[in-house]
Amino acid sequence: MTFGEKLKEARKQAGISQEQLAEMVCISRSAIAKWEADLGRPDIENLRSLAQLFHLSMDALADDTLSLQEAIAQSESPAAIAYCGKSCKDCAHKEALNCRGCKKTDPYGIEGCAIARCCQRKGLDMCSNCSIRTTCNQLRSRDFVPDKRLIAIKTHQAQQKAISDRNKTYAAWLAKAYPILHKWVPLMFMLKMLPIAAGLLAEIPLIGTPFSFLSALLPAGYALLLWKVSDTHRYYKTASIFSFVSAAVSLFALLVLPDVEAAAAAANDAINQYWEEMVSSGQQVVDSSSIDQLMNDYQMAQFLQLIASIIGFAVSFPAMYFEFHAHADILEPFHKEYAAEWLRVWRLTYICAGGSLVSVLLLFVLPFLGSLLLLIGVGFAIGEIVAFFRYYRALFRLSRYFRNTSAEEMIRGANTSVPLPS
Repeated sequence: MTFGEKLKEARKQAGISQEQLAEMVCISRSAIAKWEADLGRPDIENLRSLAQLFHLSMDALADDTLSLQEAIAQSESPAAIAYCGKSCKDCAHKEALNCRGCKKTDPYGIEGCAIARCCQRKGLDMCSNCSIRTTCNQLRSRDFVPDKRLIAIKTHQAQQKAISDRNKTYAAWLAKAYPILHKWVPLMFMLKMLPIAAGLLAEIPLIGTPFSFLSALLPAGYALLLWKVSDTHRYYKTASIFSFVSAAVSLFALLVLPDVEAAAAAANDAINQYWEEMVSSGQQVVDSSSIDQLMNDYQMAQFLQLIASIIGFAVSFPAMYFEFHAHADILEPFHKEYAAEWLRVWRLTYICAGGSLVSVLLLFVLPFLGSLLLLIGVGFAIGEIVAFFRYYRALFRLSRYFRNTSAEEMIRGANTSVPLPS
């Protein structure tokens, strides 16, 4: 087969026209037509370009005694020779790697080769043309490259499968949890604000009583809301139980225990009456048992309310712990910043509240340090106010996130390396 016939057949097998081949070799179409008609032959540079384009050696392409198939068989194409000099045809890992040859494969991909990357970076077509080939450790270990590539590909496939499985798991979890969270979580902020408003209205003399009862009853509604979302995280159920207990203690203190303010007012009226009778009679009134009884009632009311406050405080702490951590765990895979905010609010809350409690206790034990402990207590109280506002900001963000974010948006932004809430 002549050179022209061989060139024409190779061009047709590659599926390119004379014009396209001329553009690739940077010559005119007439020159291609001339070569294919055996009316001329290319110079050495054009012959090299044609040989590289059709993956043939220059000698095989120029030999008129060889057919195109014989030329391919005799002179293995440059693309079938790896950068390191190994034959792709004889590679035992070719099928397992699904490898087209390192010269046809992206060396920077998962299936890429470090030797191929090095040659491409240096602009070399073979390692044999490199000046440091005799001392190159990568070239010395070329026999182990296919095994390393196979391990890398299998590892990547396993990772992709794991990610796919986790995505399916997340999608399944969201399919169950999202309707609950989307329905109930946006109500949390509103339900937390209502007791504050009711407490403020309770200070108005004419309408204060019903709002006092409402401000004590609304936390039970919030506890019920936590129970509604307990299927999405077990901590919500625990927080709901403690919140119910805290609300019950508040209601018990309001409805059953004696009113400290009323007891104080009764004792104060009795004392005033005692002094009026003493002044009007001009002598000391002997009978003061009623005052003593009222003072005892006042002190007992104070003591019972103090016990109720301590119990409520002790119960509210685990309620906050489980609620805050449930919020953080729910948000962690989908919005890391909001999740971290809940943990920061919890740390600030327990540090400041615990510090205030310790300061008060030390004030009774070490009264000579009163000024210092009072100053420290004021600092912790300010921290509690900051934690209060940060809590409501975090709760507002949580409510807004689940109200405005769809399940599809959540799964697209999910960090699947984070364990799912349970």
